[in-house]
Amino acid sequence: VRVTGAYIDRNTASRFTSAVSGVVVYGWETAKTHSIVVKNCVNNSTIIAIQYVGGIAGRHVGSGTTMDSCINNGDIYCTSDATTFGQIYGHNGATVTNCTENGTIGKYTE
Repeated sequence: VRVTGAYIDRNTASRFTSAVSGVVVYGWETAKTHSIVVKNCVNNSTIIAIQYVGGIAGRHVGSGTTMDSCINNGDIYCTSDATTFGQIYGHNGATVTNCTENGTIGKYTE
């Protein structure tokens, strides 16, 4: 499975749920049997969710899975005390190379 050159430019992806991201939301089941390649993708959206929150991937786990040359410019916020959130990925077992983090990250408070 390949995701190449995706450019996400929404104002805000505000979803008070789990496994939210700009590009790949939940690659867990696919990654068990297939490799996933995410390359040259850009997220410019602010994303707010409970857990598994990432600018490029929410939950993207599996051996043989790679994320390469992706950029997150969006702000990433977690609404819970979970630690599964980040600029590039929320929860990951993939190999990540040459990715850039430009946004902010933090706990969301109203």
